[in-house]
Amino acid sequence: MDSSTATATIPGPGFDAFVEWMYSDESIEVPWYLTSYLAGRAEIRAEIKELIKATSTPKNEDELLAIYEDREALLIKNLQKMKAHQEKNADAIAEIKTLADETNIPKRAEEVLVIYSGREDQLLKSLRRLKSEQEKNADTIAEIKTLADETNIPKTAKEVLAIYVGREDQLLKSFRKLKSEQVKEAETIAEIKTLAEETNISKDADEVLEIYSGREDELLKSFRKLKADQVKEAETVAEIKALTDETKIPKSADEMLEMYSGREGQLLKSLRRMKSEQIKGAETTDEVKSLVSELGIPKSADEMLEKYEGREEDLLKNLRKMKSNKDKEAETVAEIKSLIVKNNVPKSADEMLEKYQGKEGELLRNLQKMSSRNTAATSVSSSASSSSSVMKENVSALQINQKKSYNELIKEKQAEKRAMQQESLKQ
Repeated sequence: MDSSTATATIPGPGFDAFVEWMYSDESIEVPWYLTSYLAGRAEIRAEIKELIKATSTPKNEDELLAIYEDREALLIKNLQKMKAHQEKNADAIAEIKTLADETNIPKRAEEVLVIYSGREDQLLKSLRRLKSEQEKNADTIAEIKTLADETNIPKTAKEVLAIYVGREDQLLKSFRKLKSEQVKEAETIAEIKTLAEETNISKDADEVLEIYSGREDELLKSFRKLKADQVKEAETVAEIKALTDETKIPKSADEMLEMYSGREGQLLKSLRRMKSEQIKGAETTDEVKSLVSELGIPKSADEMLEKYEGREEDLLKNLRKMKSNKDKEAETVAEIKSLIVKNNVPKSADEMLEKYQGKEGELLRNLQKMSSRNTAATSVSSSASSSSSVMKENVSALQINQKKSYNELIKEKQAEKRAMQQESLKQ
């Protein structure tokens, strides 16, 4: 080997560089024991070069080989591991690169990927959060610009954003509150103008708004009360007119309203009471007519109502009492007829009722006693002769009671006659 050639080229560090330097001249034959070694080393270098290219490591081939001198197998293992991990997280890495561009972070995607090697999920999460915050901030700024125009503030949106840099949320909150107050104020003014027109006040809406400047809520409250009073008054007048027609009073509704000007409530109360009394009177008249027809009274309902004019309630009370007595009498007669059949009384029900006319209650009690004795007698003896004897005793008892009742009636008549005679003598 030429000494000048040997000294011109300085060998790199490591055994491989030494061997390459030694046999860099093609005229020198490489010993057989180094041939296979160099071929294997070339394959290793080729694989490392391919892995470095595939994984996009920040250091180049020579730098990594120098670091991993005599540890090329470990370098290949680490690069293969990095490649597998990169392939597994290809989607995440793609999103990281996209987000790195969209969020304009100061470092390139490749640089942050190297920094977060093995922690790509954490990096992706951070970039997503950054993107979300940027989007939210963009929406906030857009809304601030819109509200700045709508609320007509003296400064531009750009000026207030410059003042509130980093406090955009606080600025947005203030703008929303201002907008809400302006909307509420506009609604209040609109309602005031409507009510001013509806209530027919002497001044126009603009005049009263100028007078109540800064006190619009107070003005609105007053207008609402005035409107409610007018509506109530209109309803009162409408009801008065209706009741005036229904009650058929001699004066017209307008005449009554003029007489009771300012006292419409009192007039309405009186008309309601009159209407109620008329309805009640009509119901009373209908019931009187119904009872007169049902009881078969010799006088007509109109005659009776004429006689009891102003005392219709007394008439109705008497008719109800008469109806109650008639119903009670009918129940008594029905029970008497039933007991006469049950007790096998030899006389018919009509005959017995004729004899006991006016004393049906007494007849009913006798028949009830007879029924009780028959029941007791039946339980003691079931023979036909006993039943016949009991029947005769019952008939005798009825005859005795009837005779006794007649005697008492005669005595009462005689006593009344004597009393009348004595009264006549006194006169």
